[in-house]
Amino acid sequence: MRYREFLAEYRSVKQAQQQVIQTLSGLEADNPEHAKILDKIYKIINTDSIGGKIDKALIPPTADEKLAEPAKQKIRQDITQLISSLDSNYANVNKLLKRLKAGGIIDTKQLAQPINSFSNVFGDELGAQLFTAMSNYGVGVKQKGPGEFGLAMLSNLVSLADGEGDIEIKGIGKVELKAARGSAGGRIGYGGMSQEQKRQVLDKYAQQIPTTIQNINPAGSIGLVPFLQALYQDTANNPKLRQVIIKELIGPDLGKFANAVVTAARGTDVAKVIDTYIVQNFEWYRARDNFDALLLVSFPNKKTAMIRNAKDILALKGAGHISSTSISAIPTKAGAGREQWAQLSLTKAGI
Repeated sequence: MRYREFLAEYRSVKQAQQQVIQTLSGLEADNPEHAKILDKIYKIINTDSIGGKIDKALIPPTADEKLAEPAKQKIRQDITQLISSLDSNYANVNKLLKRLKAGGIIDTKQLAQPINSFSNVFGDELGAQLFTAMSNYGVGVKQKGPGEFGLAMLSNLVSLADGEGDIEIKGIGKVELKAARGSAGGRIGYGGMSQEQKRQVLDKYAQQIPTTIQNINPAGSIGLVPFLQALYQDTANNPKLRQVIIKELIGPDLGKFANAVVTAARGTDVAKVIDTYIVQNFEWYRARDNFDALLLVSFPNKKTAMIRNAKDILALKGAGHISSTSISAIPTKAGAGREQWAQLSLTKAGI
């Protein structure tokens, strides 16, 4: 748009200038609405200056990353644009920059807590906004998933792990990250038996477990909870048969970690069998991927959960912070190698 067209309603540029000055002189900084206008104007006038300050502030938290300097510079430019677009006033942005210059905005002690909020972990609402804005940044680069670049680039105590690992956090070690941009969290496992293979196991015992077979849905799958409930009904007087079936069904997936589940199935407590399955699923996953902790991040619910051992999962589940783990005894055809592993989804429950 040409200036002449833009200023067409004024008799002269000088008149427009005078009116703008008069308007601005009437704005008061202690008036919340006026302050928003002044902040926007200040940002526009000082665009280059603000960009330079942000870029310099991002050098300390990204210094620990094993990346070439041009790559770091590109990342800082991208984050600079994200920070500039945040819905906040200049004073709060300056506070954010000071924290970035000091090494980052992530409080790793808060991040290490079993359950916490974004505002606690990232210092304030603006910090939480920035991390959320970076949820999708870097996804797919170096096989990284949602949130990994955001955590690594916003703190000098968090770095991207080498190879296929997720992140390294000083004081914690190698951390596997499961970040959810939707309501469903990640599963703690991959690979395993197909639907057909699992069905073949049960079909061998079809005459002895009629209720179990009947409860398999038309698509050929069945969840772990309804499966165990039906199996317990069919094998009420034959716990050894129940143990044999469970071992054949989950042994190829969990390996030696299936043994504790089979032992638990000797008793009459279905809930104990389910909890034992979740515990052993976690232990199998940790042994396979060799991590020190599992970090859950929910962008919709603005929560984090740090899991050091299987007991932490059960505690979070018992407190209502983890929803149904959605485990399948027999997966769908499309979900084979995925649905037999526990899904850890953080709920909206308050901290």
